[in-house]
Formats: sequence, structure tokens, C-alpha cells
Amino acid sequence: MNSDTRTIRADVRAERTKVNELDRNLTSKYLKARLREVSGLLDDVEGWLATPIDRRTAVDSASRLDFVDSIFDMAVQRRQYVQGLVKRFGPDVETHLARNW
Repeated sequence: MNSDTRTIRADVRAERTKVNELDRNLTSKYLKARLREVSGLLDDVEGWLATPIDRRTAVDSASRLDFVDSIFDMAVQRRQYVQGLVKRFGPDVETHLARNW
């Protein structure tokens, strides 16, 4: 389980790097807020990994890692959603939408 935890932590670090790179290029308040949500989910993942648990069984540990991994997956999906919006509309979604209304 420790190797799984280390893997998730490494994935979180890599995801934070992607979020930070994306955030640097944004001017949209909406998109920046979505990235703050992603950062919050990544904080949650790290918090769950840092919280000691009473490991009664391997199933308990596996269930917890599955839960943490699902939160991580949500963070990745939200970052990808923001990337898709940037690709489609550019770094300032509000300006693009205002011009096309």
C-alpha cells in the first residue's frame, strides 16, 4: 500500500504542475475559479493520504485508496475540462462569449 500512496502523491505533484502551468496562461476569472476547485481537490487527496488510519484489513486500506484515487480522478477531469475550454475559446472565455452573444 505504501507504494500505491507514493504513486498517488507523485501523480498529485505532476497534476499540480499542469494546473499551475495552465493557470499562468489564463485571464478568465471563471477558468481560474475552476482551477482553484482542482487545487482544492488535490489538497483533499493529500489530506486523506496524510491522515493516519487504523488499518484493520487490506480491504479497508484498498477501499480508502480507491476513494482517494477517485477524488484525484475528479481533479484530473476538471483540469482537462478547463483545458478543453481554453482550446476551444482561448484563455479568456468571458471575452469570447461576450463577442458571440
